[in-house]
Amino acid sequence: MAGRMPLVVILGATGAGKSKLALELAHHFKGEVISADAMQMYRGLDIVTNKVTPEEIAMAPHHMIGFLDPLSKCTVVDFRNQALPIVEDLLRRNVMPVICGGTNYYIESLLWKVLIDQGLDGSNESEIPILKEANNRPEDIPSLSSPSSKRPNHEKLSLPLGDLEPGDIFETSTMGARSKDLDDPDTSDEVLHEKLRDIDPDRAGQLHKTNRRKVLRSIQVFHQTGRRHSELLREQIQDGGNHLGGPLRFPNFLILWVQCDQEILDDRCDRRVDKMIQRGMIKELEDFHKEYNLKRQEPADYTLGIFQSIGFKEFHNYLMLKTKAEKESDLGQKYFQDGVEQLKMVTRKYARKQIKWMRNRFLDPRRQIPDVYAVDSSDPSQWNEQCLEPALELVQAHLENRTPLLKPLEKVQRDVLKAELEQKILDCPICQVQTLGQSQMEVHLRSKGHRAKLRRLNSPRLLVFKISKINKDLQASSEMALLQKMKAFTGHGFSELKTQLSDPEGIFRVRIKECDALRTLDELKDLGLELEMKSISSK
Repeated sequence: MAGRMPLVVILGATGAGKSKLALELAHHFKGEVISADAMQMYRGLDIVTNKVTPEEIAMAPHHMIGFLDPLSKCTVVDFRNQALPIVEDLLRRNVMPVICGGTNYYIESLLWKVLIDQGLDGSNESEIPILKEANNRPEDIPSLSSPSSKRPNHEKLSLPLGDLEPGDIFETSTMGARSKDLDDPDTSDEVLHEKLRDIDPDRAGQLHKTNRRKVLRSIQVFHQTGRRHSELLREQIQDGGNHLGGPLRFPNFLILWVQCDQEILDDRCDRRVDKMIQRGMIKELEDFHKEYNLKRQEPADYTLGIFQSIGFKEFHNYLMLKTKAEKESDLGQKYFQDGVEQLKMVTRKYARKQIKWMRNRFLDPRRQIPDVYAVDSSDPSQWNEQCLEPALELVQAHLENRTPLLKPLEKVQRDVLKAELEQKILDCPICQVQTLGQSQMEVHLRSKGHRAKLRRLNSPRLLVFKISKINKDLQASSEMALLQKMKAFTGHGFSELKTQLSDPEGIFRVRIKECDALRTLDELKDLGLELEMKSISSK
């Protein structure tokens, strides 16, 4: 088996059973679990974040769990820099790494190489102590091998943790000093986007002006590297990656997706919330709220550290009640029930979002990726037959270098042209809005606002125009062309038009479709006359 030890990745939505399968595989093959969950890295809130129990830790060592201060700031790059040496150390020792967690872009950061990453802030250092590749020892690695294992006390991390979108982790890791200078609150999104358009028009064409974080990142790439971000991303594709990221980091790994019927999964998500409440989730939230929010006498910040976990925002109104009597009152119980329903809804939506991400990212035929195998956890009574045994056989077949019984999932075929359109900024000239990609544009075109403007543009209306500028030095031929165009536009005679055009305050009232009027205004401007639309009447 030497040299064939695979890196095993377990995918799955919340409630599907991926953690159970990862634990059983690690236990069977004497492997170790690397958690890829953004919230489980923080200390505390064990119920809310669904951390492993002491009994589960005894079955297999776990890494990347419960070692960060709850208010620490962290990014996917910080996670990768901490977790990657653990994976490499396990493979060197011929121990099977089993990666499992709900933060799928954390998993991606370990599987695919990042080509645009370090040094963009002038330094490769992180406030997380990164394990040295040549001297990794088991005792140096953040792990939970027993309930009494010591955990590193990493109090501070350097980077903000936020919701990343597809492609984010394959771009840059930090917001360097130069970008912080650019991110002046007084600088509008439009001005920043124009700055990017000046230095990298291709990248500007891919980013909406309101996507301030990504716009700043691309400007930062240019200032720190001297090269356009779009050029570096194209090189990423040439080096074996695609628009989603770079080439594979490891040549030898297996991906298992624990799937579940959607209706059953929705019910599991609801029952999971009920079980968390029975285990003491509310007390856990209350204690953390008192410890980290009330003592600071500041508004609750649910964008910081572990407070991004689902639960805090949903139970905010209930947590803000100060006394037991308030919480037991009718209003308090309403807040509590609202929180329960909100948490269930958010959990179900998050599970759906995870499924969509996995389908789009792990089954994309344009990407370097090995086969993905699925097991079905819909029927708990069939867990061994439908999940565990097929997974064990798959890993064993890989170790023995033979074809597994399980068949891989088919890749999701995509329309290349449509995929390219999804990466471009598209304009709606009628509403003067921009969307990222054809899908968002189609949603906009179906919106009530757009259809109302379209009806208005195509309905004859009484439009009032005022002269704002006229070229007094027109040649006779040009003047005649202008008069002819105005006659067709207004229906007035030449003499009347000459009188009106000589008046700086000249007013014209025309019943016409607004779309035709706008086109005519452009034509008149070319002839030396600029008209301003003053008011619109439907009468």
